[in-house]
Amino acid sequence: MQGTCIRFDRARGFGFIVSSDDPTLPDIFYFYNDIEHNDHWRRRFLLPGIRVQFDAEPEPTENDPDRLRAKHVKVIPPITIAIQRSPAAWGGVR
Repeated sequence: MQGTCIRFDRARGFGFIVSSDDPTLPDIFYFYNDIEHNDHWRRRFLLPGIRVQFDAEPEPTENDPDRLRAKHVKVIPPITIAIQRSPAAWGGVR
């Protein structure tokens, strides 16, 4: 499957991916150790907007019986990251 990282909590070590193949699926959970290193990405976290390839497996919980977990998460090149900055970060330009 393919998708896009929508958020990642570095303090807790997990994040969520939205599927590009099936947008009707709920957000797909992943742990930092599910991210595989390759020539394009060597970090144990993903930034929002990064496109990934992964295997989805059911991992139901008591609170979320339909939860899916992404395994073997690989970043798809080319990597483009959009950075948003507030006007204050531009040196006071308003």
